[in-house]
Amino acid sequence: MRVLRKVLALLLMVAVLGGLPTGCSGQKTPDTYRVGVIASQTGPYSALGLPAIDGARLVADQINAAGGIHGKQLELLYYDDKGSSTETALAAQKAIEVDQVVAVACISATGLSHSMIAVVNDNEIPGLIMSGTGLVDKTLGAWAFKPTSSEKDYIPLPLGYLTDDLGLATCAGLIENSGYGEGGEFYLKEIAPGAGVDFVTYQHFDPGATDMTPQLANIKASGAQSIFIWGSGPAGALAVKQAREMGIMVPIVTTPAQNSPAYYESFRTYYEMEPSLVCTVRNSRCGPSCPTLIRTNRCVGSSLRTSWRGTIARRVCGTRSAHNSSCSSPTASSARIPASEIPSRRGGRSATRSKRRLI
Repeated sequence: MRVLRKVLALLLMVAVLGGLPTGCSGQKTPDTYRVGVIASQTGPYSALGLPAIDGARLVADQINAAGGIHGKQLELLYYDDKGSSTETALAAQKAIEVDQVVAVACISATGLSHSMIAVVNDNEIPGLIMSGTGLVDKTLGAWAFKPTSSEKDYIPLPLGYLTDDLGLATCAGLIENSGYGEGGEFYLKEIAPGAGVDFVTYQHFDPGATDMTPQLANIKASGAQSIFIWGSGPAGALAVKQAREMGIMVPIVTTPAQNSPAYYESFRTYYEMEPSLVCTVRNSRCGPSCPTLIRTNRCVGSSLRTSWRGTIARRVCGTRSAHNSSCSSPTASSARIPASEIPSRRGGRSATRSKRRLI
């Protein structure tokens, strides 16, 4: 559903553009509204790109079945970025110059989408970038749009989980060598001290890495009480498997991309091994800036409660069994523990404050 929301944002933008003339260069205007969709069909981010394409196709079909936009059908043109920033930029240029798209989107990975910013601004064509870092916010220009949340929006939640729920004080950062990882490390160093978490080491890895044991050995030697994996490629998921195989049984939290169904299916046993993996995702009830924590064998934070003091109490779903449509996790159980039974450790306050509201 996160992919569908991303694509829907693009299609809504195209709907606005539907009333504007296209083909200003004198070329014949296409009979459809063409949108370029750049995603990883191959390469290290294909586990994210292929589901994104499925989501784009589904939403486009729904729009076209309802009559299209201003009577015109929506036509999605797909391009493979191959996990390369250079290929992403070339695909965007081809979509604009050759295929006459009215908008273009890069929907796989943060670093790839950044290479499209200059292209859309130079050509004055709206572009949607799926960047997960706030470091790029001031460089978007007039034609690049970023509808996704940034690190500072969701970092406090997993750090709060480590300190408030688990009582831990130290963590090791396992950071992907990418634009996404760069932003993650920057904001972790900025936010963690105020959250009471000491990052005792930062280890780095390439998105397509096939062996994470050197970094994990350094983390094990550091004595860190937990691990924060910041990445979007398959190497981050592999790190979970290899950590457990090495006997590293500390809690692991990750960013939203590591909750990809493809990664989960590939590493299910290790994702669910206690203490099971905890991922940050966005809560569809309140938009991209409202994060939610989920566990692979338990849904933590299927809904969030905020108080006048800004503290967060998590509603916990029971053990994994049947699907619950109101829960962010596709594997969550319908059994719930009432929110009134979940205490808040921060300041010794109860989570049953009357001023708290359910989002």
